[in-house]
Amino acid sequence: AYWRQWTQRLAVPLEWQDAVIRAAITLKLSLYEDTGAIVAAMTTSIPESAHSGRNWDYRYCWLRDAFFVVRALNSLSETATMEDYLRWLSNVVVEASDGHIQPLYGIGLERELPEHFVPQLAGYRGMGPVRAGNQAAEHFQHDVYGN
Repeated sequence: AYWRQWTQRLAVPLEWQDAVIRAAITLKLSLYEDTGAIVAAMTTSIPESAHSGRNWDYRYCWLRDAFFVVRALNSLSETATMEDYLRWLSNVVVEASDGHIQPLYGIGLERELPEHFVPQLAGYRGMGPVRAGNQAAEHFQHDVYGN
């Protein structure tokens, strides 16, 4: 009932309606309503390519990626996600005492996301390593400011 009501308010094009609604629901599910953060992924350590070891933990709010979610949902006239996200982003900016905005944060505004391996987990189809945390929080990515 919740999703039926939510999708009825969307401005969905007639062509590809089912696919657009499914995608919109998927994007909306990435919102953590308690804080307004939008996670990049619900899982960790899905390999970029088979057996590459390039398995990262994307269960965080990447500012650039969240912008694209907000923009996509806004194009369907769904603005509540943007309002929630802007509340979260305002808190990020207030907490950035040194003026530096990280490329990603935890959904509860966590700044430190130390990365480590989880050796007891094999990973997707045995293609570990499985990681928790993401060291990219320490990086400087200036595209964050543009988005």
